[in-house]
Amino acid sequence: MLWGETRQDDPGGKDLAATGTTNARSRRTRRQLREAVLALAEREDLANIGVNDITAEAGLNRTTFYLHYAGREAAIADALAMLIEEMSAGGLGLIAADDPIARRREGAN
Repeated sequence: MLWGETRQDDPGGKDLAATGTTNARSRRTRRQLREAVLALAEREDLANIGVNDITAEAGLNRTTFYLHYAGREAAIADALAMLIEEMSAGGLGLIAADDPIARRREGAN
């Protein structure tokens, strides 16, 4: 490939999440990067976490990082969104089970 050419599978520098790329390797790499962000966030402020920190923690290189994210903000946002989604999915069952209004409705029927 010559300088300036793009691959057929290149999203043109866009965030791969927005392009719908869902192959197994891509999902695994994005998971590694998200987990690296969360591991780093346990040790230091998000403001102090950079791309080099994320890639070192994930064991990946910067080129790989930029294939998946436009920047550190996008990676942090994705990691936090994943965390919130997981917390919501896990918590919804508990909320529904302890919902007194739902129990009253069930008892009324």
